[in-house]
Amino acid sequence: MEEAYGLFQLAIQAGESRADDLHCPNYALAGTPLELIYGDSLPSLQEFKAAVDPQNIINLTRGRIV
Repeated sequence: MEEAYGLFQLAIQAGESRADDLHCPNYALAGTPLELIYGDSLPSLQEFKAAVDPQNIINLTRGRIV
């Protein structure tokens, strides 16, 4: 994970990325904060998930926990 963070920092220094860029969910590293993946949409996505999946079944897939 440290290597990935170091690579991310190099990309920022090279002007190829920004610390506040949104990350594509399919390519975001494990541990990437959900705010960096979903941005301002995160609260509404969490509300939607709570409404349609009250038993939290979707988290059994071990994907991103929203």
